Amino acid sequence: MKVKLNHQKPFLKKHTPSSIGTLKGEIYENFIFEKLQLIYPYLEFISAKIPSKKIKNKNENGFYYSKTGQILYFENKKIIAEFDAIAISNKTIYLFEITRISKKYKRYAIEKILRKYRLLKNIFPNYEVKLTIITPKRFSAFEKTGSKILEIPEPNYENYYNIDFYNFNDALISNCSPILTLNEIIKNLPKV
Repeated sequence: MKVKLNHQKPFLKKHTPSSIGTLKGEIYENFIFEKLQLIYPYLEFISAKIPSKKIKNKNENGFYYSKTGQILYFENKKIIAEFDAIAISNKTIYLFEITRISKKYKRYAIEKILRKYRLLKNIFPNYEVKLTIITPKRFSAFEKTGSKILEIPEPNYENYYNIDFYNFNDALISNCSPILTLNEIIKNLPKV
C-alpha cells in the first residue's frame, strides 16, 4: 500500500537541513511502523499511517488522525498530544515513540515523550501503559526513563528521496485497527 510522503515537496523545493531532517523523520517513522509489525505480531496496532476513514468531528475529546499520518489526542477542541505509534493487547496500551533526535535536543525529547506517557496513563487508568522509545542511536538519558529502548538503524534514505510515496507491505499492515478502537475503549471505561 502506498502512502504519500507529506514532507517530500518542501525537500524537493529546497534542500535545507530542516527539509532534509523532516523528510528523514517521516521516512524513519514509516520504516519503524512497518518493523514494529514484525517485532510485535501479537499486538493490535492502531493505524494512522494507513489511509482509512477519517473522523471529521473534532468537537469531542478523543483520538483522531492528522493529515500527515499521526495519532492526535484532542481535548476541548485543542491538540493535546501527537503519538507516533500505539498498540493494544488485553489490558495494556503500548506507546511507541520514534525519534531521530540529536544529542543536543535529547532532554526536550525525553520530557515530551514522558508527558505523552503520563497522558495515556490518565486517559486509560484501568490499563497498564508501556513505553518503548525507538531510536537509531542509544543515549544514556533514554535509559534513565525506565522505558524499553529499541535501537533500530536508519534505512538508506536515498532510496526514498525521489519518490512521492512510502510503500508499506500490505501483509504487515492488514491487521491494524482504526483509531475508533481507542475511542471505544475510552467510552467503555468505568465512570469515576
